[in-house]
Amino acid sequence: MSETKHLTPGFFWRLLGYKGGSLNISEEGITLNKNKKTYFIENHSFVKKSQIKERLFGFDLVFTANEGQVKFGPLSRSIAKDAYEWLQSYWYLEIFSEINTAFKKIQSKLTSKYIRSSEWPSIINEAQIALNRFIEPPTKGLIDEAKSRPFEGISAYAKMGEIDLQKYRQKHIEDQKKKFSEYFNNIEAYPLTEDQIDACIIDEDNNLVLAGAGTGKTSTMVGRAGFLLNSDQAQPKDILMLAFANKASEEMQERIHNRIKRDDLNISTFHKLGIKIISEVERGKPSLSKYAEDNETNESIFKRDVNLWVNELLKDNSYKDKVIKYFENKDIIKQRCDR
Repeated sequence: MSETKHLTPGFFWRLLGYKGGSLNISEEGITLNKNKKTYFIENHSFVKKSQIKERLFGFDLVFTANEGQVKFGPLSRSIAKDAYEWLQSYWYLEIFSEINTAFKKIQSKLTSKYIRSSEWPSIINEAQIALNRFIEPPTKGLIDEAKSRPFEGISAYAKMGEIDLQKYRQKHIEDQKKKFSEYFNNIEAYPLTEDQIDACIIDEDNNLVLAGAGTGKTSTMVGRAGFLLNSDQAQPKDILMLAFANKASEEMQERIHNRIKRDDLNISTFHKLGIKIISEVERGKPSLSKYAEDNETNESIFKRDVNLWVNELLKDNSYKDKVIKYFENKDIIKQRCDR
């Protein structure tokens, strides 16, 4: 489909020898016809290569083709403006579907999940690539208001900065808190705190949560695992939960079983995971030291052997003197610290 518009200078200018021409617009681009010559401008270059210029007595419609500048004029203001807006509206409507798709895609990325730092630059880049197709949104009234919105949205997205990123993140966190409020209030014996809930929801490339003893680290890990499953962000096979000691690992397994009713998550200790990885790579279990086990009980092999070594060394009087001196100094330091 193509359309043609004729541009004719006023009667006075025609008497002076100025000739008109025509513009033909199609899906391929704009064809300029003037003085029996034809010039072509590709659609994607139109906005960058056309403008209205005022002159002493009238206006010129100016295009930049590969062969150089092509002017139509002198034209009246109304004719020049009408032709320019006709071309613009055609072009905006021509690329509407493409821009609308890009707009919805970016909008979904901004609102459907927590935006990671690694994802933010690509979102801005997508918006800037789309904006480069039309440079600036259509002026008010040029096309239907509903069809203007994607152009305006892309223009705004392309100019976003760090403040906008934080706004979208905070909005997502607040939305998830409302949506899963019942879950966060009941996943443990007591409702999770705001900081614990934030740790469950925030989905940065790498999350580091610092917490002291007894502050609810295990509750937070259980809460996050359940949240990822309930919000369909992960499947059980995607989750690996690690602890240093067997006791902590067993506690996590028990909590997961009791709180979120799952037994199919990967819960282990760093030690067991290391053995598993080595065994799979080497196709056989590695030879381990007899001390490679939890040493929390008084009956542990490691503690037993340490006691034997110390008792053997204490038979040496010079070593015994050093031990006595060490504990005497340690007691003096403790007394000073207690004051």
